[in-house]
Amino acid sequence: MAMPTERVILGSIGVIIAAMCNAGMILTLQRTPQPISKTEQVFIQNCFGGLVFLPVFLRDVVNVSPVRTGISIIMAVIVGVVGFALFFSALRKIPTGQAAILSYIEIVFTLIIATLFLNEHYTPIQWFGGFLIVLGSVGAQVIQRPMPRQHPRD
Repeated sequence: MAMPTERVILGSIGVIIAAMCNAGMILTLQRTPQPISKTEQVFIQNCFGGLVFLPVFLRDVVNVSPVRTGISIIMAVIVGVVGFALFFSALRKIPTGQAAILSYIEIVFTLIIATLFLNEHYTPIQWFGGFLIVLGSVGAQVIQRPMPRQHPRD
């Protein structure tokens, strides 16, 4: 079995930290004392995301072609505006835990899209892992039962 390269390890650490930050943002937005509209949530998400990536953008802005700029703008609108608007709208309708469980399906969609459009290949065990993610997500939704409420005794 091949050992992961330093690049793969650093990339994995980055994804884990990003997931932790995203979870923190979701919990923060869910627990605000005054409700924040989904438009404000999308605005906040994109502004902070833009600020975080501004140094990287400024470093590479000299090498960016107009075609890549156009593609980046389209991706920003699709993911940054449409995707987050739908996500934050859903967060207002379902519990945070349920949203977290359903968000694991993102991994499976990534596998499928990478296979279809990027010609990436995965091992059977990776596909089985994706299947288990879907099964677990669906199972958690189907099996989920509300906890009984404790009623004070009179």
